Amino acid sequence: RGLPNAVAELVKVTILDLSHNEIEEISDRIGDMYNLREIDLTDNRITRISYAIGQLSAMTVLRLNQNQLNSLPFSIGNLPAMRTLELQENNLESPLKEIWPLGTDQVIEYLRSVYIGSKTRELDLSGMNLFTFPPEVADVQGLRHLSINNNNLLGLPSILGRLTDLTSLSAFNNQIASL
Repeated sequence: RGLPNAVAELVKVTILDLSHNEIEEISDRIGDMYNLREIDLTDNRITRISYAIGQLSAMTVLRLNQNQLNSLPFSIGNLPAMRTLELQENNLESPLKEIWPLGTDQVIEYLRSVYIGSKTRELDLSGMNLFTFPPEVADVQGLRHLSINNNNLLGLPSILGRLTDLTSLSAFNNQIASL
């Protein structure tokens, strides 16, 4: 049970409140609603959000509290006007839980960095207060340059080996004790 197709055809809608329903996923059709500025989908059963949500360039508010999300699409980082991102009471594993206490701006900045990195093949996560390496980074296809400087990383995980196109890795000023 996704976002009803009839709703996705309402392209002039700027505010969409479908909170307290039984929606399970936000499909690709969400990208058709290009005028959306605010979405409230609090208290549904959402487990998946389409990457197409990143096409909603006017979006300023996204409320997804009390759902069943375990990850967010990096395309949320492509929303330049985004100011409010509410995700309380979900089971989010990505982005890393250590980023959440830093606030909405830092979460959006992290998503934006990974989104841009997935497009440019150059990812800079420097100064993001990371204690662990974000596992989703290993899934960025074709990544050539990775900067994870000025964090608190204790080590580099073996999943880095999945970045087979990587030609440059910079991880200075961390807490890395061994290779």
